Amino acid sequence: MAEYVMAIKTRNAGDQTLNAVIWRTQADGLMEAKKYFVGLKNLPELEFDKMFIVTEVRKDERTTI
Repeated sequence: MAEYVMAIKTRNAGDQTLNAVIWRTQADGLMEAKKYFVGLKNLPELEFDKMFIVTEVRKDERTTI
């Protein structure tokens, strides 16, 4: 299992940094994590994609929050 986070998308298209991390979960893959977060927010997937991004947290990128 890997750790995934849901974060608010940035407004700058070229900016690859994540805004505030809203939620974390453990999942077997990115699609499983995204499905979990979409259900958590109770939004259609297209609406979710407009506002949030889901990404894997790699061991060397983990920070305490």
